[in-house]
Amino acid sequence: MSAVAPVFRRHRSVADRRWLVVPGVTIIVVLFLVPVGFLIRQSIVDPEGGFSLAYYAEFFGDALYQRVLVRTAVLNAVVALIAAALAYPATLYLATRSGAGARILLGLLTLPLLVGGASLAYGWVIMFARSGPVDRIGVSLFGGSNFVLLNSEAGIVIGLVHILLPFMTFSLLASYDRLDWNAVRAARSLGAGPIQTFLRVTLPMTRPGLITGVAIVFSLGASTFIIPYLIGGARILLMSTLSYQQNVSLLEYGFGSAIALVLVGMTALVVTAVLLFERQAGGQSHE
Repeated sequence: MSAVAPVFRRHRSVADRRWLVVPGVTIIVVLFLVPVGFLIRQSIVDPEGGFSLAYYAEFFGDALYQRVLVRTAVLNAVVALIAAALAYPATLYLATRSGAGARILLGLLTLPLLVGGASLAYGWVIMFARSGPVDRIGVSLFGGSNFVLLNSEAGIVIGLVHILLPFMTFSLLASYDRLDWNAVRAARSLGAGPIQTFLRVTLPMTRPGLITGVAIVFSLGASTFIIPYLIGGARILLMSTLSYQQNVSLLEYGFGSAIALVLVGMTALVVTAVLLFERQAGGQSHE
């Protein structure tokens, strides 16, 4: 009896712990699956109430909307790559230092998360506007035409990198915790330079964090609305701003829902492809 009691208590405690997932699952169902279900229903029902895929046919049959989809994918891929290029040196410094400089840098990298996206976007609007700081500095250094980044893809990229860089940094920083520093030191002692050591040792070992960071930055950037809306304006349409335009400005809820779901599908496909690439690359590296 005494031997059976611990086993019974262990099974009962496992069953009790399963109830801990109920609040999280409930939140996911209520705040994600239910709204997505309404979007799906809205996008496949015609004005008469019958089933129809006309909204999706309209989207994929129009060259303008196809260009918006491609622009969204390419622009956010560029944002993810720039964020990775900026985050690697910062995470290397944070992983090898523990003094005041590292704490200050970590605080600066975390700062965009403490400020609302609208505040950051309006700050960049002021910076990028005609006769703004960026315009005046560009004209004084290079002369010639104005350097107005407002209503441009470059301005949107800068704004998105600024707000999403912390996610890439923290993802890479987690991978640096698993980095074998003995392998790095061995590569350097055998004559490998900093770049060669990074490409052959550091990058492969931190690749999981890089892939995760790319997936996070891409998905968040593709769904972000306020930065493209305020910095890009009406001239630069992305999927998020196009969906806002159809739902809020034109009150085309069916077509706007279809656009939102196409964005979700595109993001899911890209993230899945990135994660599958990481799994395949990780499997080959272990062979």
